[in-house]
Amino acid sequence: MVGEYVRMVVSPYKMGTVKAARYEEEHTSFLFQQDTRFNEHFPDVWLSDADLEEFPRPTDEEVARINQQAKGRFSVVGRL
Repeated sequence: MVGEYVRMVVSPYKMGTVKAARYEEEHTSFLFQQDTRFNEHFPDVWLSDADLEEFPRPTDEEVARINQQAKGRFSVVGRL
């Protein structure tokens, strides 16, 4: 899975690349690094295999659309 483009299962608009893996006893964790094209940023995080799913890398146009949707979502919340 290292090097694969993935998205977070619980937050499907959080997409990026698996940068590393670590093996601890009976489970594996993967270091998720968010795609820098997205406006919402958060630090790299270790996640389990169940938290990630392989996903095709979105085009720049798709990322722009997702960023615009997120901007609209946050601006509405900000006005409440």
